[in-house]
Amino acid sequence: MMLDKQSAERSALRQKMADLAGEHGLSLDEVFGKGGRKGKVAAKYRDPKNSSNTWTGRSRMPRWMAAAIKSGKASRKEDFLI
Repeated sequence: MMLDKQSAERSALRQKMADLAGEHGLSLDEVFGKGGRKGKVAAKYRDPKNSSNTWTGRSRMPRWMAAAIKSGKASRKEDFLI
């Protein structure tokens, strides 16, 4: 019962927003964007020993890079830039 009410309220709000945007000659997509993912992120770093090991620079540093830096084979992550 509560979900039906929330769904109806969302639909009504969406329609109000669409009407308001339409009054100004815009669509909801133009106002809020399409949303969703933008696509893949290009790799920024590569393992010189194995070129299939790449990293975008996001999230946690990969093990192969951390091991190379710790062992002294590289002094910093910029040494692996593509």
